Amino acid sequence: MQEAFSAGPSNTTAHDSTGAVQVTVTGTGELNQVVVSENWHLYLDQNGIGPAFVQAVKNAEIKRLELTSIAAAENGTIDRLEELDITSATPTSFSPPQPSHYQPVSVEQMLEKALRKLDGDPTESKVGEFTASVGGENELYASITLNKNGIVDCSVRIPWGMDAGGGRIALAISESYNQAYRQRITSNDGDSEISPSTLIGEAIQAIANLQIHPPSDAR
Repeated sequence: MQEAFSAGPSNTTAHDSTGAVQVTVTGTGELNQVVVSENWHLYLDQNGIGPAFVQAVKNAEIKRLELTSIAAAENGTIDRLEELDITSATPTSFSPPQPSHYQPVSVEQMLEKALRKLDGDPTESKVGEFTASVGGENELYASITLNKNGIVDCSVRIPWGMDAGGGRIALAISESYNQAYRQRITSNDGDSEISPSTLIGEAIQAIANLQIHPPSDAR
């Protein structure tokens, strides 16, 4: 799977639908940069800054998944997995597990599944969420909530009368995001982190699993 991961970009940049918020994130979800336009108020109201940031981060995650999938296909990783014959790698007679839940799937279907995972399940428990904030009641305030899949929520509050420029807002968002991110990677809840790279790996691995239990035997 490492070959597939390395085929994708190490950093991905994307913006929200208005272009007022732009982010650069790594494959593990770390925030490298956030830029908020100095003219953000022409495109967003105060309550729209947080959702715009969330949209930009998710767009970057989706972009990385798509680019990694394309690169894995172009460099032959997908073809090699599809040609994989597990029996040639087993030194003795071995009957691999025969999971009954596998169904014939395409690369496109697996990518769609990974994208749905990134969007999150609204019925999921909030256990495993990590929230951090900066600023107080009369200060520029930013709060970020992450979970194992990525970003969940961002809230920005600007005190009445404060002239908050894009750079100042971006700094507050960045600080709160980094705090939440550190909470996530240092958590001791025993769950492994699910990053965009992990999701695309699951998609590619599922293709290999089909070679263990071919579609013709699917139940």
